[in-house]
Amino acid sequence: MCGIVGTYSVSGQNVELAESIRQLSKRGPDRQAVLSVDGATLGHTRLSILDTSALGDQPMQDPTGRYTLVFNGEIYNYRAIAKDLVANGVQLISNSDTEVLLHLLIHEGEKGLARLNGFFAFAFHDKFKNEILIARDRYGIKPLYYALSEGQLIFGSELKAITPLLTHKTINLTALHFYFMLNYVPGDMSIFNEVEKLSPGSALRFSEQGVAIRTYVESNQVEKSTLSYEQATKEVRKTIEQAVEDRLIADVPLGCFLSGGIDSSVISAVASKQKKGIKTFSIGFKDNAFFDESSYSSLVAEHLGTDHHIFQLSNEQMLTHAESVLDYIDEPFADSSSIAVHALSKMTRGEVTVSLSGDGADELFGGYNKHAAHLRAMNTGLPDTLLKMGSPLLKFFTESRASSLGNMARQAKRYLNGAKMSARERYWLWASFCNEAEVNKLILPGMSASKSDIDAIKARYHDGQDTMQSVFNADLRMLLPGDFLPKVDRMSMANSLEVRVPFLDQRVVDLAMSLPVEYRIDSKHRKRILKDAFRDMLPAQIFERGKKGFEVPLESWFKGPLKQRVLDALDYDKIEAEGILSPEYVARLREKVTHNQVGADVHQLWALVVFDSFRRKYL
Repeated sequence: MCGIVGTYSVSGQNVELAESIRQLSKRGPDRQAVLSVDGATLGHTRLSILDTSALGDQPMQDPTGRYTLVFNGEIYNYRAIAKDLVANGVQLISNSDTEVLLHLLIHEGEKGLARLNGFFAFAFHDKFKNEILIARDRYGIKPLYYALSEGQLIFGSELKAITPLLTHKTINLTALHFYFMLNYVPGDMSIFNEVEKLSPGSALRFSEQGVAIRTYVESNQVEKSTLSYEQATKEVRKTIEQAVEDRLIADVPLGCFLSGGIDSSVISAVASKQKKGIKTFSIGFKDNAFFDESSYSSLVAEHLGTDHHIFQLSNEQMLTHAESVLDYIDEPFADSSSIAVHALSKMTRGEVTVSLSGDGADELFGGYNKHAAHLRAMNTGLPDTLLKMGSPLLKFFTESRASSLGNMARQAKRYLNGAKMSARERYWLWASFCNEAEVNKLILPGMSASKSDIDAIKARYHDGQDTMQSVFNADLRMLLPGDFLPKVDRMSMANSLEVRVPFLDQRVVDLAMSLPVEYRIDSKHRKRILKDAFRDMLPAQIFERGKKGFEVPLESWFKGPLKQRVLDALDYDKIEAEGILSPEYVARLREKVTHNQVGADVHQLWALVVFDSFRRKYL
């Protein structure tokens, strides 16, 4: 796990990367290096995981000096690929997956990308052909930003590494719109018009002839399974066990995140079976029992016999992590669970260098409240009739994520609104924290995205069909690479920790996406087949608890220790002078904060705080 940054100029000009490397130092604290070769300037910051010797250092060249590679990620099947390379006469001098990737690209080029099982972003330069190839893994686990201008390609693991190399920056209005809807910038957009993200499963080739981008793998094109439920259950277990086994390979200490939910518990159970006494990690909230799940993690850890570490954090400690998150984020990203992930990553890094995570299971197996809601909306019946009859009463309840009753009221109102919409609009409503009408009020008309651009993005990720498979496809293509994977990548890398995600092994994804929807979710069960596959390995209580996100007590913070921070972000004169957001709309939000009436606006307020931090640093 590392950071990469670089430029390639067809004119042969090399570029100074010192500031970009400094910006990526937390991603790779073990070694930083830059190499310039015929117009390509390639930088790398290393977090040593496999073959920690100097033989694994980057930028890495082949013995002839023709080819150079900088690489961020892990290739789990690198030993099998290495065996094939050696059989074809390649001499390998290290036990590094970087060297294997270098020679795979030399011998097979882009065709070799489909063979890779892992997560990665890399740049591969060929000085004889005067071209460079950059590519990203099939699910977007590792990030890769790039910019093209005047015969030059700039790329990097994070936006903050690219910005020092840009001559100017302008706000992408469509990205801004979706940021305030979703609390993140989706797809291949970035917050700047001048910078894009390389799409998952894509490769970009740049040379004097121009730029060519192609998709080397379609992430959701799989044949439908004909397995019976019993056969599929066994196959799910076997495939996940293999994925975990592959991710236990490391030359440094390794452990597992363990929240006590189904997903992390399954990964920890399989890992503990293969690696006795493995360390597991969770955090607890000393000052807020509603958000504390540490008792469940302790239950699972005791059952599995892991070496469990619970980091009980006070409000004051958590607030320190909130400031660290704001300091580290470059592109606006307002998923507030980043704060908890940052805290967990920092504490975990004190014990290990690599951790396994349960991310991806909800999207593949139907674990979210919204999945149950979509299924219900497609098959309306008595529960919906009763809910509509009770809808007049909902106005008497305050919407809030900080209490059980308030959260139920929030979910009920959102469900009633979405159930009346088309399949695509319903998906976007339930994927959003702020509805489109509110976003249009928040952003000034002159800074608003066009309706055609907004509709095009919506159609790109949801095909408009009223099926659960359409929901799963949209989650895999938009939600995961836009929100959950960047969250884990940024917060773990901010603490020099590598996080591996077994559920996003391509074999697991292909199997899950091939299964009938009813195997994954039905009217009574979410993640049905995943639970049944591992029911014998975990305590019964884990399967009986409801779904709960990895959230933090933003609402209470906004009424107390973070109140002034929010008020500063909503300053009328500053908002008016910047000319991006509506001063009047923001003033109404400020009034609510002043009188401690945060309620359902909590995530919109956090998005504004994050955006204010971004503006201070980058605009």
